[in-house]
Amino acid sequence: MTFRCKARAVAPAMILAALGGCGDNGGAPPRVPLSACMRVDITDPAGRPVVGIEDIAIDHAAGRLYLSAYDRRAVARERDSRQGPRTTGGLYLLDIRQPLGPKVVARPLVSADGTVLPQRPHGIALYISTTTGRRQLFAIERRYVESDGEWHRRPTLAVLDLAADGGTVTGVANLRLPPELCSPNDLVPTLEGLLVTNDHGTCRGLERRLEDAFGLDAAFVARLTPAGMETAVRKLRFANGIALARRPDGEPELVIAATRADALFSFPPDVRDRTRREARQILRIDASPDNITTGPDGALYVAVHPRLFRYALFRGHWFGVNEAPSEVLRLSYDRDGTLVAEPFLDDPDGEVISGATVAAFDRDRLYLGAAYDDHLAVCTVPPSPAGS
Repeated sequence: MTFRCKARAVAPAMILAALGGCGDNGGAPPRVPLSACMRVDITDPAGRPVVGIEDIAIDHAAGRLYLSAYDRRAVARERDSRQGPRTTGGLYLLDIRQPLGPKVVARPLVSADGTVLPQRPHGIALYISTTTGRRQLFAIERRYVESDGEWHRRPTLAVLDLAADGGTVTGVANLRLPPELCSPNDLVPTLEGLLVTNDHGTCRGLERRLEDAFGLDAAFVARLTPAGMETAVRKLRFANGIALARRPDGEPELVIAATRADALFSFPPDVRDRTRREARQILRIDASPDNITTGPDGALYVAVHPRLFRYALFRGHWFGVNEAPSEVLRLSYDRDGTLVAEPFLDDPDGEVISGATVAAFDRDRLYLGAAYDDHLAVCTVPPSPAGS
């Protein structure tokens, strides 16, 4: 894929003012060649494969990956049966300071009685207090309930307290979400509360089908606090990944991926009841962004779908489509405080991993997971070119 993008910096009083750009990549190839990548099969201690790694959180200081995984195709088949979903997965801890070969073991996070928590996780976020060292792992869990002879998703929020070793669960809370948050996708903790993307604005029925068919701008980002829920950003087209970045002046900034808009939007973390048109910056790309992670270098790493329609076919293995392209962008700020995107990895044939939904960078490695593939991809990242 030839990478092209355009950015707009948006002033509150001049929404349509074009102030920024994507930088001059000059058609440069992605930083990471596919030859530097390998497929890594993950199993649990009992030898069961860990598939469908939709999201990844990294403890950079300790060298640990948290993998959010379950078999979504199996659950989709079971959901259409009378018995309902039975397949489960979990959150898995992987030590990345160890040598990684073609097959490695990851340990599931379990409660004191050995129960895997949660069982069908989706978006996850790791919070480590800089003052107390407290560790918490937030996870959206996709639970299902039966109603009128059909199984419907009823998501919850799992909050796991972790010991210093990162793998021992010392406490867990399963929280019900407001009914409006019927399709939560990703989340990020901030000083102003927990921000959650809701990828659809409607929950079921004709309105939901219309939203899917026409790509309506109905998704939103919610802020959860002890006082309840409030809308942070609205009128998004499939709100997906979300992350906090650090601007050159040291101020934090919220970055949101709108998958079906082929764009990323930035806002202050305390944003309240704003629309996409009121963003600080709109970064448009020729691909559909998914999850966003923050690297130790301060850059953002975004897994994107270059061909969203093919990805949709791949998800269901429709018409014999068994692979989908994967791509990763690296976002960083220029001197003017504008987010700039550069190509970081391109796998046009899904050779290393199909339909990557998350990319996470640590030291000299890039880790890629995919909600509908059966392994992890690990790439060795060459040093950045001099002067870049």
